[in-house]
Amino acid sequence: MKLRSCWIVCVLLLLQMRPQVPEAAGTFELQIRLMHNERGVLADGRCCRGGAELPCPTGEQCRTYFRACLKEYQLRVLPGGPCVLGAGATPVLGGNTFTAKPRRGAEHAGRITIPFQFAWPRSYSLILEAWDADNITGPGTPGGGSLVERVTRSGMLNPGEGWQDFQHHGRGTALEYRLRVRCAPHYYGPACNRLCRPRDDFFGHHDCDAAGSKVCLDGWTGEECTRAICHQGCHELHGFCEEPGECKCHYGWTGSNCDECIPFPGCLHGTCTEPWKCDCDTNWGGLLCDKDLNYCGSHQPCRNGGTCTNAEPDEYQCLCPAGFRGRDCERGLDECLPEPCAHGGTCHPLPDGFSCTCPPQWTGKTCQLDANECEREPCVHTRGCKNLIGGYFCDCLEGWTGPNCETRDDGCQGRCRNGGQCQAVGTGHVCSCPAGYTGAACETELGGCASTPCQHGARCQKMPGQGVACSCPPGLSGPFCEVWLDLCSPNPCPRGASCLGGAGSYVCSCPEGGCAEAAGQTLLYALLPLALLPLLAALLCAFLMLWTRWKGRALPPQELLANNAPHLIHNATQGDHGQPLDKGGLPFPLPRSLPKTDISNLERAKLNELNVAAGLEPKL
Repeated sequence: MKLRSCWIVCVLLLLQMRPQVPEAAGTFELQIRLMHNERGVLADGRCCRGGAELPCPTGEQCRTYFRACLKEYQLRVLPGGPCVLGAGATPVLGGNTFTAKPRRGAEHAGRITIPFQFAWPRSYSLILEAWDADNITGPGTPGGGSLVERVTRSGMLNPGEGWQDFQHHGRGTALEYRLRVRCAPHYYGPACNRLCRPRDDFFGHHDCDAAGSKVCLDGWTGEECTRAICHQGCHELHGFCEEPGECKCHYGWTGSNCDECIPFPGCLHGTCTEPWKCDCDTNWGGLLCDKDLNYCGSHQPCRNGGTCTNAEPDEYQCLCPAGFRGRDCERGLDECLPEPCAHGGTCHPLPDGFSCTCPPQWTGKTCQLDANECEREPCVHTRGCKNLIGGYFCDCLEGWTGPNCETRDDGCQGRCRNGGQCQAVGTGHVCSCPAGYTGAACETELGGCASTPCQHGARCQKMPGQGVACSCPPGLSGPFCEVWLDLCSPNPCPRGASCLGGAGSYVCSCPEGGCAEAAGQTLLYALLPLALLPLLAALLCAFLMLWTRWKGRALPPQELLANNAPHLIHNATQGDHGQPLDKGGLPFPLPRSLPKTDISNLERAKLNELNVAAGLEPKL
């Protein structure tokens, strides 16, 4: 408490000792330029020297000096009263007539300066008096001397460096003077009440403009220009600077721009949004984010298609497929069972694993690495070889083609059309056209069948868009029936005979005594169909007879239907099983079976036209 009280007392003493700075300050300046009192008389008409008689003696002139009284603005200026705004006087400037214009080395000659420490009111009232100094009191002493001339004026005057010139003509005197108001150094404004002191220290870093406003020096800002401007990008909240261009970080923040928080010490797989935090990344846990929660996803330890399961932090288990075992399913029961060799490689089981024999394009333990085929220099006539995935590419020189640029490109590729054969001749080529086509590239069709492309009497048929088609006779083949077939393959001759083929025909050559059996067999094959013809004819006649008889029994005579229609209708309606009678009263046997099919339309019409006797009228 005692120490605190001492500090308070010291601060109060310093405040009392601090020089008081006025709120406003400036000067009112008046300068006499010309005084003309040719006769040397006073304001009351008397002479300055030698009494009241005129003319005044020229040998003794007035000793002229001036007094100025500055008051608040008065519409009618009164000589008496206090000089509220200030007062001043000059020394003796001369005699009856003199000029007090500034000269080099005497710029302040004839000038009255009235300082003030209040806000300049702009409007004023001035009393300017010319006095004759006597030898007793001296100039400037109140009541000393005699009044020569009095000038009063009221007006407005703004601070500035410029002067306002005035003239006064009295009864016997003429006077020229000028006025101005200047603000004290570091004071600005129309009332000289705006203080601006340039400084570059702890309390501010600024200059002042013409209006008295503070203009901060480079690198400083703020109302009092006390805040340094940090370098561009420095965080507004987490960074600060004491000198322009700096960027110092607050506690817990780092980085060139103080925009990176400092995580908790030891935080391994985590970040922070606030200082001393440790927010774990995905799949990481623990106080320091050092526990792997997804070991399977991060390391993928299971091999050969094994399924990985996260057990505990930094722990895992592998479920191995059939044929594999081990912590990571790295050991196989039959190492070649899952076909580990890729791209057609051949697997060879070994006691401690397997080995792969890879195709030329692949290499590696499991043939999954692309081999550089260009190392074998397969390209012949080429600009260079480029290795590709699973192959290579040869950049052939002009005039060469093929996978390895081994084929001379004679210009025949794609030259001939419609099956034409290309032959290189010198520097050019010639197309040998098939039948039916002509032209340099066999592009012109000769007209289809009109050119008789089919040979050996084959029939020609024009196919739209495909040229012609030839129907070859037996023994011929080919697009235009130009190829003779070998009719002896297979051998068509009897067993034991040899076949001699020719142009579309063949001859069987029998050995001595070896073709009789064959001839007998041939005769048997020829007579057998002739013996079967009578038997087939007999069977056909029997079938026709049976069909005719069945048709006659199935259909009743027309008269029977006409005469016995009432009985038939009656029996069909009443269901009577008695037999009907004919015209003689004898029973007439009905057919054993009537066809279930309906009678024809003509027969139905005849039945409707029958005139049935009353005695034979059916009982309905």
